[in-house]
Amino acid sequence: MKNEVRVLGLDDSPFEKGNKFCVVIGTFMRASGQIDGFLCFRVIVDGNDATDKIIKNISNSRFFKTLKAILIDGISLGGFNIIDINRVASSLNKPVIVIIRKKPNMDEVKEALITMANQKKLSKKEIESRLEMLSKAGPIYKLEVRTKSSKDKRVIYFQKSHNISLDEAREIIKLNIINAFIPESIRISHLIGSAIVSGESKGGA
Repeated sequence: MKNEVRVLGLDDSPFEKGNKFCVVIGTFMRASGQIDGFLCFRVIVDGNDATDKIIKNISNSRFFKTLKAILIDGISLGGFNIIDINRVASSLNKPVIVIIRKKPNMDEVKEALITMANQKKLSKKEIESRLEMLSKAGPIYKLEVRTKSSKDKRVIYFQKSHNISLDEAREIIKLNIINAFIPESIRISHLIGSAIVSGESKGGA
C-alpha cells in the first residue's frame, strides 16, 4: 500500500458537563505525513447524530472520491454519541477503522451508557438502539505498533467495518503511525480540537 493513500482521522474535542454540542475535527492525511485538509462539524453531546453527521460531512468533502479509509478515535463522539460504523461504511462505500487506545471493559461501557441514558431520561428503545450499535461494531482486535522514530512498541486495539479485511485494516493503521502510537491523522485532529476549546493543545495524543 502506497504512502500517498489518503485517510481521514476523526476525533472529538474536549467538552464540559452541561455543554450541548461537541466539536469534531477531521484531518485528511497521507501516510507520508502530508496533510491535505481538514473537516470541522458539531455533534450533540450524548446525542444520536454522530453517524449522520459523519456521512453528511465526508460525502460533501472535496477529498471524498480519493479517500481510502476513515479512522476514528473510539466508537463514539461527544460522550455516548455512538457511531454505527457499518452504516457509515455502507453509505460512503469507504472502510471505517475505530482506534482504541486501551482495551475497554464492555460490561463497564454498557453500564455507563445505561446510567447516562437514565439520567437523561432516554426511552428504552433509544437505549436498546445504542447497545445494538455497540454490539454491531464487531470484535475488538489487538495490534502491536511502533512509531517511525522509535523501536519501542505498544499494543493498541481496533474495530473495523465489514468492507475491509483484517489484514488491510492492520496495514492501514501501521502505515499511518508516525509520531505517536495512534494514527497521525487522529493525533493532529486531537491537537487541533484541544486548541480550539482550550486555546492551546493539551494532553497526550
